[in-house]
Amino acid sequence: MNGKEILRIEDVKVHFSKRANLFSRGGKGVIKAVDGVSLGMNRGEIYGIVGESGSGKTTLGRAVIGLIQICSGEITVFGTKISVNPRRKGCPHRTKVQMIFQDPDSSLNPNMNVGGLLAEPILVNRLLPKKLLPERLGELLDMVDLPKNFLGRYPHQMSGGQKQRVAIARAMAVDPELIIADEPTSALDVSVQAQILNLLMDLKEKKGVSIMFISHNMAVVRHISDRVAVMRAGRIIEAAPAEKLFVSPREDYTKKLLRAIPKIRRYPCPAMVPA
Repeated sequence: MNGKEILRIEDVKVHFSKRANLFSRGGKGVIKAVDGVSLGMNRGEIYGIVGESGSGKTTLGRAVIGLIQICSGEITVFGTKISVNPRRKGCPHRTKVQMIFQDPDSSLNPNMNVGGLLAEPILVNRLLPKKLLPERLGELLDMVDLPKNFLGRYPHQMSGGQKQRVAIARAMAVDPELIIADEPTSALDVSVQAQILNLLMDLKEKKGVSIMFISHNMAVVRHISDRVAVMRAGRIIEAAPAEKLFVSPREDYTKKLLRAIPKIRRYPCPAMVPA
């Protein structure tokens, strides 16, 4: 790894066994969710991973953070190889890499209020004494533009955008250097999506955090990313700086994804159309 590079993925494969059952067609087999992916990510950048559903992008993100064990290849984070046993206690990358999940309803414990949700990773990792915790919790809410009175609220008392802000604050609670953002805006309406995207870009600028941004939405990826990799069937088929990829894509598959971006059609006012 060079001085700027914080993440190196080399020929990583994640395969799942496919077992025959009463409802499946065919026999046993292997699902190649990630099939030989290599990429490097630099400090302070937002790296977009884009592709259709089932392309392997979420599996790749989960492999980086250690939620899924890889079959072969190497993942190096901040100079430390984590592919041997990424879940082991005391692994040096535990607090340096965090994840924001697609659905905050499934990632936030409904039985804990916001104060408890934000305090848990700090206390588990013994990052602060308890007497300094209230000040830190206030800082985290300020970071995601939520008022301090949210500390007593539970997930069911918040909107989707507010819950995703809490999820982002929880990820930032341990001062990570790399965040895996897995479709963090896809469950939100369009106006809230823009707010969350701007928040992530602010965190990049103000906190220096690097972000692997996983999405199927090409328009969103173009808006937020410095570089983009296009995945298909478990492989990266094209990677380039964002503007270069969107202006002059090389692969036919990438061109098809770009053509699928919704376009706004402007129709004249009926009163202005001649009879």
